Amino acid sequence: MSTSVFLLISLVVALLQGAFLPSVFLEGLLVVIFVLSNQPTRVLTGLFAAGFMFDVVQTVHLGLTSAIFLIVGLGMLFLKNEIPFSKPLAGAAISILIILARSKLVFGNIDMWAVIASGLIAFFVLSFARLS
Repeated sequence: MSTSVFLLISLVVALLQGAFLPSVFLEGLLVVIFVLSNQPTRVLTGLFAAGFMFDVVQTVHLGLTSAIFLIVGLGMLFLKNEIPFSKPLAGAAISILIILARSKLVFGNIDMWAVIASGLIAFFVLSFARLS
């Protein structure tokens, strides 16, 4: 997935989350897919820009989502050889971790139904995705 496509999808998801979806829902899956499908040099700028976009569109603490995305992205890049993040269970676990961290740190509460639903969606999407 190219950086521009990732940023466009992130913008659309951020806009939809404000109106139709829970405030934290699919960004964990987007981050996992983006990190797994890109070169490490392009990942960090894309994650920062997407996090910034989420914060601006959802009018929350500016830069906090970027920091969460960058920390998780760096962790995934450093542990890519040890942990098979392309496996559905590992990718879904990272997606849930992102959603939990963002829910608590940015919004102050955790909606467990949204976490469970997004974890299941991440598991099924990663089960059918072909990521390296």
